[in-house]
Amino acid sequence: MSNRTNAILVSSGPERSPAAISWVETRRRMDEDWRRLRAMGLGGVGPARSAARWYRISHFFARRGWQGIARFFWQLNHLLNGVDVHPEADLQGGLALLQPAGVSVHADAGRNLTVMALAGVSGGLGEIPSSGVPRGRPVLGDNVHVGHQAGIYGGVRVGSDVYVAPGCFVTMDIESNVTMIPPRIRFQRIPRGAATVATHADCGGDA
Repeated sequence: MSNRTNAILVSSGPERSPAAISWVETRRRMDEDWRRLRAMGLGGVGPARSAARWYRISHFFARRGWQGIARFFWQLNHLLNGVDVHPEADLQGGLALLQPAGVSVHADAGRNLTVMALAGVSGGLGEIPSSGVPRGRPVLGDNVHVGHQAGIYGGVRVGSDVYVAPGCFVTMDIESNVTMIPPRIRFQRIPRGAATVATHADCGGDA
């Protein structure tokens, strides 16, 4: 990771340390995940709890420097739950991957992150020069909700209490207490016999 990317991660969002995470802290975050799921009525053993737990274990080993073991649990999570949460992602307690199939997360986030099915929170798009998206991975505050088939991409900073509605893609910095909604689809009139083209602009925000 470049120095520029490191500067983005360190200078914004929840405070975090690259030092090894303890097993006590890992268990504390697991307990927060479980309590939040129970509060949502998702008690018992299910994919939401399993996905968060395997991620926590992979993250623990990654921060201890045992990359091979971390990768094993990362891939196991992918196999069992269809979710891709990178071991280096630093997600605080209260994680809720309610429908983990197709979810991809490689970001840093505060407490109570919620990611729904087929959503993505990662920095991969920023690696494409023509995309115009800042490089690095996203840094999120507390209580961020990413809806179905929505995404937060690139080295953007997202504040706390942000709701990203289904189908909305965020590629810019977002302040706290904002709801991001997808734009209204506009149909362009074209000559008879040709296919109809739907176009849309970037997501808009409602404070």
